[in-house]
Amino acid sequence: MYINNIKQNVEVAPNSYINLDREWKNKDEIRLVFRYDFYLKSMPDDNNVIAIFYGSTRLAFDYASELIMNGNQAEFLLNLSVSPDGKTFSLTNGGKVYSLKPLYELKTRRTECMRQSGTIK
Repeated sequence: MYINNIKQNVEVAPNSYINLDREWKNKDEIRLVFRYDFYLKSMPDDNNVIAIFYGSTRLAFDYASELIMNGNQAEFLLNLSVSPDGKTFSLTNGGKVYSLKPLYELKTRRTECMRQSGTIK
């Protein structure tokens, strides 16, 4: 967290609040910076079908058909990346780079999950 572009030394914990006790001035600015991680969720009816999340945002492949990836969940996580501006996502698998977008940004039905081949680890 930054106040007037100066990083503040505050302790943060999930599901908690930050208390800002200070004398406020006109035009003071607060900037919050959140750290997000990728994580995967298997579908309840088929452990081989996986949804990809970045923080609370569900990502979708911008492809019209189901994608079958080789590898396990740990490998998928290692091969996911996000651009510095946090707007472009990709997964590298089998020498090919697949683009992903937040599900809410896609105007038409796209591939929301991927199917993994092989054993889940």
